[in-house]
Amino acid sequence: MKISIKSIIQVLLAVFVLCAGPVKSVYPATQDTLQVHYNVYQCDSLVQANATNPDFVILDVRTSGEYLYEHLMGSINRNYYASNFNELIDALPRHKMYLIHCRSGGRSVNTYNMMLGMDFTRVVNMQGGIMAWKAASLPTTTSFGPLLMAVSDTTIANENIAVGAVDTITLTITNRANHNLIFNTISSLTGTEFTTDFELTTILSGAEDYTFSIFYEPIDEVSDSVNFLIESNGGDVAFHILRTGIAPVEFTITLAEGWSGISSFVAPGDPDVEAIFAPVVDELVILQDFDGVYWPDAGVNSIGNWNNHAGYMIKMETEQQLTFTGEMQSDRTVMLSTGWNYLPVLDACESNTVDLFSQISGNIKIVKEIAGGKVYWPEFGIVTLDVIVPGKAYFIFVDDDVVVEFEECP
Repeated sequence: MKISIKSIIQVLLAVFVLCAGPVKSVYPATQDTLQVHYNVYQCDSLVQANATNPDFVILDVRTSGEYLYEHLMGSINRNYYASNFNELIDALPRHKMYLIHCRSGGRSVNTYNMMLGMDFTRVVNMQGGIMAWKAASLPTTTSFGPLLMAVSDTTIANENIAVGAVDTITLTITNRANHNLIFNTISSLTGTEFTTDFELTTILSGAEDYTFSIFYEPIDEVSDSVNFLIESNGGDVAFHILRTGIAPVEFTITLAEGWSGISSFVAPGDPDVEAIFAPVVDELVILQDFDGVYWPDAGVNSIGNWNNHAGYMIKMETEQQLTFTGEMQSDRTVMLSTGWNYLPVLDACESNTVDLFSQISGNIKIVKEIAGGKVYWPEFGIVTLDVIVPGKAYFIFVDDDVVVEFEECP
């Protein structure tokens, strides 16, 4: 009886896999560095553990023909023999985790070593390749269904946007199939108050991440929706986005003569600082934070747009009233860096100083008025600054990166 070389190889692969045996341990997706060679059972555990992890990539380095014949579900393909293979690998995001495989292991080992040399930190090589995977009766697919086009969100939940404001909706589409896969055109877009940064005839090509922006600018207090379809030989994906225009909120701040601190719990519809301060620009000397200044008389504006989660220091020639028109901020968290910060006030109510900063009691050193003598200095039991007032900003010093969250007014 004749025994083919192919049969012998298959038997040896099966023995190799069975001897390796299942491995229960699973690599945690939060680990910073992983540079290892795993058998197929370990790789299967890795795949299952990262089924919903957008930063996990199965990288198939076989030829396009091999990939089209069968592949692991959700994998992307980079042809090892392509003339620009090095460039294709180098273009991959460094923060993601990659499980590399080929047919039997040779090409994936070389790719693994190359990626280590390119400073990829989370790289796993599948020992034995797809042949060992199949010998262990693990699944492959020939399908190019909609799963090959993963979308961040296909139905975007409703949000209320103030009339006159502009909301930017960002969509990321990942073509997980062969890098030669061609998307057809984006076929339809409706919604009179929606605009986009792409043309309806856009062609997408390649196993890459594509990011689109859709802009919603309500002109009245009604609900709007936008629907569009991306058609592909990898499956169609329909998007549905809901938005509602609402009446803008107004918040008026008293700007004291001289120096003071300023912030706003209302996000302005037009964030351009020159537009915001236009009504008082003749009396404005300077607006500044740690990153930039707006100095009208000198023609300097390195701030650009108002940061809704920042506080500013301002100097006025005379006392003035300034009105912010837009929408109430729904995100009332402030991220503070180690050292000095400007603290904005992101709710419409006064807050008890001790209660507000109890959430960072182990890291706060001092809070003080930007122009005034009141302070909160817990280390020495000093609380002359007993309330935190909307519209103002304060100096705050913390000994670590922390987050302060303002509660919604009762």
